[in-house]
Amino acid sequence: MRQPALNTTLISNPVTNAGERNTRARERNTDTALTLTPDRAKRALYIDFEGEGIRGDGEIPPPVMLGIYCRDGCPSHRVQILESTLKPLVHAGFSSECFDHIEAAINSLLDQARSEDRDILYFSQHEQDMVNRFCSHQTANEFTARSGNAKLLLKRWVRRTGKTRCHTLEDYCQVIDRTPYEAPKPSVAEAIRRLRKACGTARRWRYMESNKKKLAKQLFAYNKQDCLALFKLTKKAANCLNRSRLR
Repeated sequence: MRQPALNTTLISNPVTNAGERNTRARERNTDTALTLTPDRAKRALYIDFEGEGIRGDGEIPPPVMLGIYCRDGCPSHRVQILESTLKPLVHAGFSSECFDHIEAAINSLLDQARSEDRDILYFSQHEQDMVNRFCSHQTANEFTARSGNAKLLLKRWVRRTGKTRCHTLEDYCQVIDRTPYEAPKPSVAEAIRRLRKACGTARRWRYMESNKKKLAKQLFAYNKQDCLALFKLTKKAANCLNRSRLR
């Protein structure tokens, strides 16, 4: 698994570099999502980052977890831990592996996408923004070329069906009568903070308290269901829009 040297210029000044690339990324990955065929939607890699979000001081920390869903994968869902402190969570039972940096995880994802000729799909611009902010220019550009914002496709599909306007993944789930999976309480960010503290104390999965193990499994299951929901929505949207084009 290759781990290229990090672009230290990008890492040291992420806001300026990421902001410039985000604009270009939005332009380039629009076609990937809007021209998606039913077959490619079925075979795509669906991803979802989990992290703490923007902190009180305005800092944006890197995501700590990357969930990947692939319908015909073995396993279909796996989790990549992106913070060494959380390494004990690898043994939570979700086919996990730990990377020292998001760059290595994204390159592993890109290797799979290239070798298996798959698109990478996500919901909203957040995933692309995180890659732009915390990865090198080369990795971010390769990710953009291989990925797409599936929400663009979902928006077009919902407009054509005449259904209520949607914004969140939960809104789109209601369109297909799918009940969204409940997030860990009180929040994903707090769950991550508690798990980080537990991992720092226990150091190994077997030594962690049972309630913390349960919290980790809830977080992983929540990620899996979000990836699965996006897969089901995107597949349905691609099929419906394809039928419309054939009429």
